[in-house]
Amino acid sequence: MIFPLLVGLESLYKFVLAHPPPVAFSHPDGPSLVTMLHRGTLIFGGSYPSGHMIRTVFVYGLGAFVVRRLAPPRWGRLAVPAAASVVGIMALDRVYLGVHWQSDVVGGVLLGGAALAGAVAWLDRPVRTAS
Repeated sequence: MIFPLLVGLESLYKFVLAHPPPVAFSHPDGPSLVTMLHRGTLIFGGSYPSGHMIRTVFVYGLGAFVVRRLAPPRWGRLAVPAAASVVGIMALDRVYLGVHWQSDVVGGVLLGGAALAGAVAWLDRPVRTAS
């Protein structure tokens, strides 16, 4: 239920805040699939916040929460560092490829983290028992 709201909020941010993406980038070995498709991946032409980062933080963070809760302690301890590693690699990827500014990535992490905190709070709420 939270994921569709998150995507809607991302679209609203991109519609209201017209933030241009970084200038086009080129690879010395010729055009790549990323350069050909990167113009079509930005909703409403804005790049703030990074949708990749929003979804990465939310999905991998929620996955780590579930694994930590349900897996044996040996595997549960690895869930959070693994998710944090994926988020960090994605953040570096977005900036390295030149498809987002650093501020876009930080905004995506913050928005995804806020949605993740809401989802975890909702999933971790006390359950009422019938008395």
